[in-house]
Formats: sequence, structure tokens, C-alpha cells
Amino acid sequence: EAQVTWAQARTCPPTTLPLPNERPARSVGRMIELPHATGGSSLEGTVKAIREQQQRQQHQLDKQRQSIAELQAQLAAVLEEFQEKGASHNTTVDVRASPKGSAKAEDAPLVNADDAVPEYQVEHSMWDALLLVFFESVGWPDKALLILGSLMNLGLQAMMLLVLWFDMVDKNKYGSEKVEEMLKWRVATGHNKEHFDEVQGKPLIQKLCSRELWSFEQSEYDEMYDYLYKTVPGTLLSCTVLILWVLSSMVEYRRIVEQGLAILQLPSIRGRGLLYVVEDDEQQLEVRGARPLVHAFIVACLLLPRFVVLGFLCVGGCKYLAETASLSDLVLNAMGLAFILDVDELLCAVLLPHRLRSRLDRMRPLPCGERGRRVAGFSVTDWLRYLLTVALVLGAIFVYLSPFMTNLRGAATALCGGMKDFSYSGGISSEPTVTLMNSSDYTGSCGLADMDAHMSSTYGIVHNQSTHVTRKPVDYLQKQERAVLAYAFKGCDPGLLTDAQGACVGVPSSLADVLPPGVRPGANADPASCPVLQPRLRARACDPVPSPDSCLWSWRAYTCEEDKLWPGNIHEEACSSDLGSSCMLWRFELGMEHPTRNCLLADECGGPRYDCLSAYGTVDIEVRDYATYKSNRSLVWESVTSGLEQAINVSGVHVELQPEGRPAGSASQYFWLVRSMPDTFFPAGVPSLDAAVRKLANAEIAAVMGASETLDAVVIGSTEYTKEKDLRLFFQKASLPSSGGAPAGGGPAPQPGAAQEAPQR
Repeated sequence: EAQVTWAQARTCPPTTLPLPNERPARSVGRMIELPHATGGSSLEGTVKAIREQQQRQQHQLDKQRQSIAELQAQLAAVLEEFQEKGASHNTTVDVRASPKGSAKAEDAPLVNADDAVPEYQVEHSMWDALLLVFFESVGWPDKALLILGSLMNLGLQAMMLLVLWFDMVDKNKYGSEKVEEMLKWRVATGHNKEHFDEVQGKPLIQKLCSRELWSFEQSEYDEMYDYLYKTVPGTLLSCTVLILWVLSSMVEYRRIVEQGLAILQLPSIRGRGLLYVVEDDEQQLEVRGARPLVHAFIVACLLLPRFVVLGFLCVGGCKYLAETASLSDLVLNAMGLAFILDVDELLCAVLLPHRLRSRLDRMRPLPCGERGRRVAGFSVTDWLRYLLTVALVLGAIFVYLSPFMTNLRGAATALCGGMKDFSYSGGISSEPTVTLMNSSDYTGSCGLADMDAHMSSTYGIVHNQSTHVTRKPVDYLQKQERAVLAYAFKGCDPGLLTDAQGACVGVPSSLADVLPPGVRPGANADPASCPVLQPRLRARACDPVPSPDSCLWSWRAYTCEEDKLWPGNIHEEACSSDLGSSCMLWRFELGMEHPTRNCLLADECGGPRYDCLSAYGTVDIEVRDYATYKSNRSLVWESVTSGLEQAINVSGVHVELQPEGRPAGSASQYFWLVRSMPDTFFPAGVPSLDAAVRKLANAEIAAVMGASETLDAVVIGSTEYTKEKDLRLFFQKASLPSSGGAPAGGGPAPQPGAAQEAPQR
């Protein structure tokens, strides 16, 4: 029943549709306010007015549809033109409709989606959250929290860097000094006989290199072995981890660069406020400018610390990962380093309240570059990032990984290169000779076959000698190293040695630098066999000779010689001071009589003195001047006594004249006696000493009287021996004194034939 006049209907505002690129109004239409009607004619007028209004609105809609059609036609023409000119199909045309329908195609700017301006998206990180300090809408408590979190972030990363650089990457675990220590350990412990496993017949170094031990040294060598000699070597894993670490570092580098470009490209502003921040209808925050002070602060307190932390962390991480030999530690260390890069995100997630995190979410991306500046299709920052990535990877491999590989291979070769199946003893003041004992013929017990083989190979026709000489002070440690390492690093051509897997390879430089003088891998000859007893030398078999610096002795010889080093138990007993054991070895082991000792004493007498036998005999002399001899009989007696002692090499010989009163020119006979004869005296050899006794006696007479050749001849009769109890009876029958010495005037003489009455054997 409402009534409306024509004038009122004309004043109603028309409803319009929004243009394509315009935002819709909050209210898409308004209610038409109709006047109250007073009659039927008024109602008809109102209906007519409404109909006219609808017609006008329809007319406006038709015009807008026509404008849209024209714009679509223009768009099609522009696209066709670009296709003819070879433009990308991804090119978009920014066409904006004019309310009046007067837009032209040439007025619309062209935008290539692939050539968009790079943008930096703010993330939940303490480095990004530090920008909120300059927002005026952020309260002081929140600003204090942001500053505290940023300082904690920088402090934690700096602390981790210090630990990484000074406690972890500064250790040269397999450098020349460590390789030298490994060589010393191999000499002092690995090949030392004290650490020989007599159950398995292996030296300690052989068990280590066979990976049979349970020790710290074994775990260290296992780590080196797994890295160098596994099917997939550790070098491949190291290179992979280094590449991944550099890529992780370059992700952080890209964010730093983009953050710096985004902030430094903000226009400088004047007036109130540090940052010019605009909040649009969608409550999104857009930073449109910053004061110069903010630029300086960002460079000094944000960009520079981030670059320093990243630089040291990237280089230190490369060195740390490259010098990690444990395969499991490689992966864990890489994850630990990446964890340091995430400290800023962890602190942001823990410290910042929701209101600050929501502000970070509402911040629009910041432009961080320019459109169109490309070299070969890539921007300058992209090229710089690519080159830096490649340089870091190659630098890590050639500067850190390659030297580490050389040192590691040198360490493994120092421990397990060359021969390992031998041990040694000696090289100390009490045992100067370094005795090398090859365990290839090791036997736990010396059976008949082992003993036969040992006696045949050791005491055959090879000329060997024992040793006992006076030596000058020597460097025994250097002596040990030279002998052990020269023997260990043989078996290949000169300049080569066998690696831990038995292949002949070049000597690693880190090992070559610490080898002792005289050790030339592949060029050192085998040392001579250790001196042993040589029975064919007879009297010279036990003569002392200079001991060699090193010699070869086998473990079979060590076992068969009753756990004795060279010259062995055979030599020790054969040359022993105990007559009984020495004679037994010569007779029963070597099958011959003792060359220098009278074993009859061992048969007749009990030990340990073996002095129960005495020897006696006669000496006939011919003199030129009997009168002179008679007046100097004591001198002649003393000269004959001295000559006998020197000739038979026995002191304390008793000589007595027998008988007295023979005519001039006839022979004079002396009786000689050796009581408790030593084991080096052989009575059977005395008669052959006639000429020697005559020469020695004449020399002593000439020294006193001046006369030469007083004695024309000396004839020594057969020699006999008897036991001490029979000797007393002989003295009683022969009327001889029981002790040596010449009686005055010749003394009482034994009766003729007394010598023949003595018991004989």
C-alpha cells in the first residue's frame, strides 16, 4: 500500500556492478524507500516508476557487457600480436577496465611471470624477528624479549663455533707426529716378544692387523680399516657429506643475502618512526621504508654477525667432516652441524609469544632484487651462489679431505704395512743384539720332526758364530726401529711396500717423512742368520765374536732351544763351565768328543769341581857342559819347570831330579807331576811338546847366565794319570815329597824304577 511519486522514483540511486579489477563494495545494493500511497492511482504510478527504474538498470548492464566484450576482443588481439612476435605463452596482460569503457590495449603494462621481482619471505627465526624491534606497535616488553632472544641466538652459535674450532677441528689425528708414534708403538709393543701370543703363535701386531684384538688400538685400526678398505670406501661418504653440508650452508647464505637485499633496498624515509609499515584491509603488514639508522643497524647487528657465523661454521664444518674417519660419526657430525644452523628457529619457537609470531605471519614478502638483470638467464646473485658452492666443495675436498686421506693411509700402513708375522727381542743394554724371530714356523712344542729340522737347518754347513764383545754406547731405540722396520717393510720392489691388504704400493709421504735412517722400503736385504754353535770349528766353536746389530731367529728354534734366543741352548750347554753337561752335549747331541776339555774328569770325578785326577811323567835332558849344569842345577830345574808350565798351559807343575851322579855328557832325567789336573789338560798331548819345552827353558837360562843352547835336547816320556788316593801310595813308594818344589842340592832322589811301579790306567 505504499505510495511514491514520480519525482521520488527518479531520485532513487541506480544500482551499479563493480568493474572486473575493482573490489566489491561492502553493500551490493540498497533498499528502495517507497512513499506511502493514498489511492489506486498512486499505486499505478509507483509500479510504473519501478518498471522504468528496472529498464534503466538493464540498460546499464547491457553497456557493461558490451565493455567487457570489447576488452576481451582487445585482449585476444594483444595475445595474437605477442604470439606473432615470439613472446612466451606465460606472458600475462594487465588489463584494467575503465568504468567509462575507454581503456586501450596499448595502455596495459605487460608482465612476464618468469621475470618477477625476487621476494624475501619472513620466517619464524630470531634473525627475522629482530625486525619487529623497529615496529612502533610492538611494546617495550616484547622488544626486550626480541633483543634477549637475538643475543642468546648469537651467543649459542658463537659458543658452538669456539668448541668446533679449538677442540674438534684443530686436532691432527693422523699427522706425521701420530704416524711416528704408531711406528714406535709397533716397534716397542706390536713386534715385541713380550707380547707374543704363544697359544696362537702370532705377534701382537699380526693379531691387530687381522682384527682379532679387543683393545683401544684395535678400535682405532678398525676405524681406519673400515674407512679405507671397505667395499664402499669412506672417501665416497665423506664427499657426499661434504656436498650436503655445503648445500645446507648455502641455503643459509641465500637467506642472508636475500634478507640483506630486502632491507637495504627499502626506501629511506624521514620523519617520525624507524620503519614505515602499512596495514591493509586484510590486516597484512607491508614495510615500505626505513630510516638510514635502521639500515646501519641491520648491517652491523644482523647481516655481519650472520655472515661471520656462517663463514666460520661452513669452513670449520668442512674441515671437521673431512677429518672424521668413523663412518657412523660422519653422518652424526653432519646432523650436529646442521643443528647449529637451526638454533635461531628453535629459540623463536620457544621464546616468542603468539602475538609476535602472528605479526611475522602477517608480514608481506619484501622485494630483494631487480627485474630483468640476468647473465645467461640467471641473476648475478644466482651466479655468485653457484660459484661459491662449487668453490667450497672443491676446496673442502682438496684442502682438507685429500691430505687427511694421505695421513690416514700412512697411519694404516705404519701399523699394518709390510711383514707382520715376526717378533723380536733384545736391543737393550743387557741384550744388545736385536733378534728377529719369524713366526711362520712357530710350534708350541718341539717334537722329533721339529728338532731334526732345527738341528739340520741351524747346525748344518752354514758358518755361524757366537758373540761376546765390548761395545760402545749406542742408541738402542734407534737400533730397534731400524732393525724392525727394515725387516717389516721388505718384500716389494725398491720404493714400494705392502699395504694392509698385501698389495705393493708407494710409500705415503706422511710415513716416508718419519722412517728412521737406513730404512728403505723394498730395498733392505734380509739380515743374516743369528750366530749359533759350529761344531766343525772344534776348539774355536766357543770363541767369542762381535754380535750383529740384528739377525734372524725362528720361533721353532726358540722352542726347540728350550725358549732361549740365539745362540741357543745348544751353544749354552756346549760352552758351559759345567764339565759334566758340556761333555754330555758334545758326546750325545753332537756325536763327538769335546775339543777343548778333558771329559775323562767328568767320567771319573763327581761335580762340581772335577779335580780327582793327577798326571805325571818324565823329562830327559841332554846338556853340553855337565860341569856348568851341575853348578847351576837349580837354575836348570827352574827353567825346565817354567818351560813345562808354559807349554802345557798349567801352573803348579812339580819337577824333581832323578837320579843323580851320572857322568858328564850323559842324559839327566826329571820327574814331573800335575796334581788335581784341570779339565783343559790333556796328558796324551804332553810328549809332543819336547821342542817347545827346550826352547822355553834355554830362553830362561840364557836370560840369567848369558849362555845359549845349554840344553841340547829335551825328551818327554809317556804321561800317566792316577787318582788322589793312589797318588799318596805312589809318593810313599817313590820317596817323593807330597808337594812341589826342588830340594836343596837336588834333594832325596827316588829309587830307580819307582816311576814304573806307579799304578797305570
